[in-house]
Amino acid sequence: RTVAVADHRPLAAAVPVRVAGHFNLNGAEIERAQWLGMQALVYLNPKTYWDTVAPAPDEFVFPADGDIVRARDSGFGVSVHLSYPVKGTPKWLDAVPAAKGQWGWQRLIPRPEDRGHWRNYIRQSAEHYRSWVDTWEIISEANGVMSPADYVPLLAAAYEEIKAVDPTMRVVGISATWDFNSDGFAFVEDCLELGAGRYLDVISLHPYTWPRAPEERGVEQMLALVRRLRDTHAPHAEIWATEWSYVSPVCEPGRPVTQKGAEVTDPFATARLTWRHST
Repeated sequence: RTVAVADHRPLAAAVPVRVAGHFNLNGAEIERAQWLGMQALVYLNPKTYWDTVAPAPDEFVFPADGDIVRARDSGFGVSVHLSYPVKGTPKWLDAVPAAKGQWGWQRLIPRPEDRGHWRNYIRQSAEHYRSWVDTWEIISEANGVMSPADYVPLLAAAYEEIKAVDPTMRVVGISATWDFNSDGFAFVEDCLELGAGRYLDVISLHPYTWPRAPEERGVEQMLALVRRLRDTHAPHAEIWATEWSYVSPVCEPGRPVTQKGAEVTDPFATARLTWRHST
């Protein structure tokens, strides 16, 4: 695979940048992260997902201990994802399908009367890792698999439980993605209008623009639009890109606009045009 970037120019940083990365937390990967100058590590791993941590009601296990302690002992800040769209709720939970997300998928979520189990999972995780984890991201890429109305109550419950354990812990929320031609703008806007800004310290984005480079596909413009929403609904919040990559055009089945012989379209520009508050 070959990467060619034309007309490259650096994105201007408005504030000092904290650089983190996704790594498997073994010895070799820790050394690689240190060599790259990473300041924090993002831990997105089934070992912290709800169905792993809570194998039965009121029973909790924490198989991620070794990984997370290794990262902290190596001098990194650690941000942990709590649950993830591709994983289900615990099998013992009487869950219901969420509304269809922007990928046309649905994720099982707890009924309103069962959200106490979700709260318990969040609280137990925060209490167990309070000495090692400083940041929690609540459900990655929720816009692909549920509606804002499904997501915001789960974010609110998680925020309340985490802050009850330690108010200095940061809660990262919304976590919208533009992958698979999804419209992250609409999800961010709708979540904030439903009050999500009261339940987060950071608005997270996954501004994938592949198969082209981010600066070529207008990430600066996208961030300006998101900042407007932030300034209106959650002026206290920072904005983080918690997944973001440069990629080579690849022949990967199922991925939009990168299949061999396919015309390279511009879904990012389309999203800007269809975003209802765009100017």
